[in-house]
Amino acid sequence: MHRGYVKVYRKALENGWLKNHKLWAVWSYCLMKASHKKTKTMVGLRVVELEPGQFVFGLKVASKDLKIPQTTIYRHLKFLKSVGNMEIKAENKFSIITIINWGAYQDTKNENGKQMENKLKTNGNIQELKALKEKKKKSVPPKMDDVIKFFLDNNYTRESAIKAWRYYDDGDWKDSTGKPVLNWKQKMRGVWFKSENESKTVYKTPEETPTPDYLKDFVANIGKKPKEV
Repeated sequence: MHRGYVKVYRKALENGWLKNHKLWAVWSYCLMKASHKKTKTMVGLRVVELEPGQFVFGLKVASKDLKIPQTTIYRHLKFLKSVGNMEIKAENKFSIITIINWGAYQDTKNENGKQMENKLKTNGNIQELKALKEKKKKSVPPKMDDVIKFFLDNNYTRESAIKAWRYYDDGDWKDSTGKPVLNWKQKMRGVWFKSENESKTVYKTPEETPTPDYLKDFVANIGKKPKEV
């Protein structure tokens, strides 16, 4: 038994197919019979491989299923082929029908990934669309130097920055629940900016920053005359 669903497009209202009930029944029958994935089926003692959008067709079976004469079904199939909706490959005791552009109209792959963006474009929500694109940009993992600078700028230690970066980098930038880290700065503030990771020394001004030992003598002798040798 076939499961799932197929998409039906409103163009059928414009081209008048719905007014021809038998044509619409034949076309709908073909859509519902078509395979949604690569598969194999037995026809007698023969194994037939089918691509998405293909199915094995028998005129007698279709006539019985639809309660429509075989001659009428045959005539409508010829019409559907002539307008480019299908291809029909005749075999010895059956035919293989291929729905043209099946993937373009019926395939749902990648649909979820584009659903929100397409919806925003359709509704004209420009600001929300910009926010969505900005969110995608923020999901790019940072370099270790970027994380270290962010920690130091906020008075947290270099060691904790390296530890945080390695933790997420080892986990492919996913948190402890398996969710991707979309905004790493927000994650660092919420998880790693804790008292135990704070730098113990706070320098409020450049003057308070201690001079390294190797520069002390140099600074002390600025402006003095060099000793005579």
